[in-house]
Amino acid sequence: MNNKPRLLLYSLTIILLASLCACGNSGNGSPVEKTFDSDSINSISLKDPERALLLLDSAKLTRQIDDFEFNRLRSLIYFNGMDDANKALKYALDAYSLSSGCDNATTLLHLMDNIAHLYHIQGDYSRSIEFCTVGIKTAQDSVIPASEANLNLCLAQNLIMLHRKEEALSYFVKAIDILDAESREDNTYSASDDYAYALAVTTGALMNEGMTDEASHLLPHYEEAIDRLESKGDVPAGLADMRRASCYAMGAQLARLRGDADTASKLFSKLLSTKFAATPDACQLIIPHLFASGQYLEALKYLEKEKRSWQANTDTVSWGYVELQLKNELAAYQGLGDLRSANRVLNTIVTLSDTLRMRDNDMKALELAEIYRTNEQEMEIQKQSASLRIRNMIIISAAIFLILALISIIRMHYYNRAINNKNKTLVKTIDELMVFKERQFHNEEEIMRLRNLITKQGCGSPAVENDTDDSPHQDGKETTAGKEVSSTQQTDTDTTLTERDRLLYERMHHEVLARRLFLKPDLSRKSLLSEFHIPTNKFAAIFRQYAGCSFPQYINNCRLDYAVRLMHENPQWNMEAIAGEVGMSTSSFYSQFKKKFGMSPTDFKSNAASISSSDV
Repeated sequence: MNNKPRLLLYSLTIILLASLCACGNSGNGSPVEKTFDSDSINSISLKDPERALLLLDSAKLTRQIDDFEFNRLRSLIYFNGMDDANKALKYALDAYSLSSGCDNATTLLHLMDNIAHLYHIQGDYSRSIEFCTVGIKTAQDSVIPASEANLNLCLAQNLIMLHRKEEALSYFVKAIDILDAESREDNTYSASDDYAYALAVTTGALMNEGMTDEASHLLPHYEEAIDRLESKGDVPAGLADMRRASCYAMGAQLARLRGDADTASKLFSKLLSTKFAATPDACQLIIPHLFASGQYLEALKYLEKEKRSWQANTDTVSWGYVELQLKNELAAYQGLGDLRSANRVLNTIVTLSDTLRMRDNDMKALELAEIYRTNEQEMEIQKQSASLRIRNMIIISAAIFLILALISIIRMHYYNRAINNKNKTLVKTIDELMVFKERQFHNEEEIMRLRNLITKQGCGSPAVENDTDDSPHQDGKETTAGKEVSSTQQTDTDTTLTERDRLLYERMHHEVLARRLFLKPDLSRKSLLSEFHIPTNKFAAIFRQYAGCSFPQYINNCRLDYAVRLMHENPQWNMEAIAGEVGMSTSSFYSQFKKKFGMSPTDFKSNAASISSSDV
């Protein structure tokens, strides 16, 4: 009854707040300062990835790009600009899950190729193979040979890592054949560079797997691909020279593996003659040959040059620096026998590795925070996108909510009134039951008093003799009659025993109530057995027969009846005090009271007080 105004106030408040929110959202919206497209954002992803992410968020907020393009570009920015393969894979998969990406087969295949390479980088070769297989089929159906070749190349790299060399070689060959044909027909440099790159990857993979004959067979094709690349008119400066330096480095390494030191030295000299050899990036091509030929001092010179480049341009606190720089330094000092310097580098590796592990843990936490922030941004974008629909529907929703709230209030009102009426009726029934039990107790007390009086008077009467034994037994009829008398006597004896059990229970029940034995914490079955001389084998049966329950439940029932009396006599007592008075824990008191009377003791007390006040 008292909740009705409060619920109505809550309902109206919620509706008012919803209306205010709708009005507040009407002015939301970000001004469009500039038009951003995918190419402009992607063009700055390498040099300024942070700004690229901000532009991408702005483009998404102003609806200049869809969800597919947003996730695809975000993946490219994280991979190309931030070298974060985990986030790159997450957003690439988000883009792949959107159906809008299927509209453009070329874009979809590029995305699948990226996902396959990202899985390969993470070492999940089975998932990478899965995307390669699906992508190859899609490229074949869409007749896009370049994508088919790139996916075949990635598939072969996965198979190499799974030690399936022969199968991998077949996919390497497929990729090379497709790109060879494409580079012959395409006048742009990109197709020829893809062909040269595929040959370099294949040659390096075969060489690492010990397949030197197959790698040597591909080396002339690699040189031919570089010549083809140089013949194109739009080749970026230094690209062909970099590929040729790579070709010389692999040729020198293959010659060294075959034991042809002269050819290896000649090819190494050609490598040093390239312009690319003067750049820090060339150290990774030069150092392996110097190690193989035992030129550790010369290798240290290049490593020092590479270290300066690391320090000037990149982060030296990285796993790449440990693997590519410090471990090579360690190998060079060990080759020279300079143990002091080797130990110094080793300590640096250990210290830096510990730092990197700690940073990786911090990065995981930051990554979770970034994901949370990104999710918040996406939610905000969704909210702003849906604000117009919310404003249009707010009035209808408010009206429906108000109607439902009023219906709920009315139903709750009638429900509460029905519950209150039921509780009051139940309280009256319990009170009537308690009055009846009180009268019954007094009646039983009077009956027991009279029974005791009759017993005392009967103790002086002469005993009635049984003359059955003196009767003559003359024939079979008399014998049969005797059996019938014996049967009747047995029945009378059973009846007498049953009556005796009932009287024994009544006397015990009266004493338990009169002396309030049920309040004693040490009251037990053993104490009742000894006090009332009840046979042990009859104790449980007597309670089941006349109390209708077990002995523990009988004691609880007596305590609960007494609790009802205490509530009437001491209305100021709380439930904890009443429970303690009757010898029960508060939780047990609540559960047992509700089980016996069908309502909680708190409801009983409040309704009893309400009935008393209304009667007054």
